[in-house]
Amino acid sequence: MLTTSVQPTIMPDMTDWLSVEEAAEKSGYHPEYLRRLLRKNTKLAKTGYVPFFEAVKKASVWLIEPKSFDTYCQKMNEMGTGKHDPTRKPKRK
Repeated sequence: MLTTSVQPTIMPDMTDWLSVEEAAEKSGYHPEYLRRLLRKNTKLAKTGYVPFFEAVKKASVWLIEPKSFDTYCQKMNEMGTGKHDPTRKPKRK
């Protein structure tokens, strides 16, 4: 008889993470805009790109990490209307 052991997956505590709707209420962004960003994050992450903010999809529900989402919102607010300028140059660190 062959036995296999299954290692339990250690999941972070996600009780304080935000749903898309909660993040939309908090930020003023439309929920569909946030979902589009999350889908883009998923595609770009496969290429090694750093995501806009941390999120996980469980079944059909996105959960967004609050601190990284707050940082993203703060950066967007600091950029103001400049974030829509196609000629702007990104800041280098």
